[in-house]
Amino acid sequence: MKFTSYSLAKQLLIVSLLLGLSQCKKSSVDPTESNGIELTDPNEISKVMVIPGATLVQGTPPPTTNTSDTPRLSTATPDVSTISGQDGTFTINYSNVVGTITVIYIRFEDADSYFKIPLSGNSGSSGQITIPMRIPEKYSIVGSGSKNSAGRFCCFASTASAREVALCNNSFNSVVPPRPGKGAVNIDGKSYDATAVCNMDLGSFKGYGIVFGDDKFIALYNLRSGTNKLVDIVNGSKGPTDGVPCAAYLEGSNFYGGVSGTATYNGKVVSVSGVFEDYYGNSQINVSASGNCQ
Repeated sequence: MKFTSYSLAKQLLIVSLLLGLSQCKKSSVDPTESNGIELTDPNEISKVMVIPGATLVQGTPPPTTNTSDTPRLSTATPDVSTISGQDGTFTINYSNVVGTITVIYIRFEDADSYFKIPLSGNSGSSGQITIPMRIPEKYSIVGSGSKNSAGRFCCFASTASAREVALCNNSFNSVVPPRPGKGAVNIDGKSYDATAVCNMDLGSFKGYGIVFGDDKFIALYNLRSGTNKLVDIVNGSKGPTDGVPCAAYLEGSNFYGGVSGTATYNGKVVSVSGVFEDYYGNSQINVSASGNCQ
């Protein structure tokens, strides 16, 4: 059951937009914003990527195996979205583990090196592993999902006797922190400068808005500090009034609700990377955006 009717959902976003615009103050800084040093080469990404406890190893990971005792992996956060200089989190689900997982390998696609992440303790036969990842503040990796080929990476899990086949099509997206009152947006590979970013108090829930163009608006609701997994408000049963992290996008008369992805919040800077779907389920778009709400 959808969380609400198309009309009500759209009205909620329009109200957010009007409230947001009334609270926005245009930044007095130079409108020419820097996206930092954009990284497009997987080897350059590997050189600056920080994964706590990991060692960067030249070459490719050991060969995969596929036997009855090979661990099985799935991803809980295929698209990692964060602000440069802050940790994003990559979470994998594992099962069919005989013994314990001893090492995780991560390799950016086509890179000449990979990360080796040793693990300690007993993993058990199934569970989750969360891996922090970040790049320095001056760099950015822009894109979302399959459109971000530079930030795509594969993950492997190894026990003493077996290693999982590659879990690929994961994506790391990171943007430099915008200046106060500024932001940046990427819709299906097309970039926009955000003219105003707002911190909106909507009574029972809080929203953050990124306004760009004359009629485009991204609303992020109920974000907690750190990385938030977005709830599907198109096909699910919950929405902003239920206190769950979620997102929506309005372009003219077209309304899109977030169906997957993540959003981050650190008290002043917000970012989102995910898939948005029109309320009738006819089309999807890839969205990544960030804004400084102070």
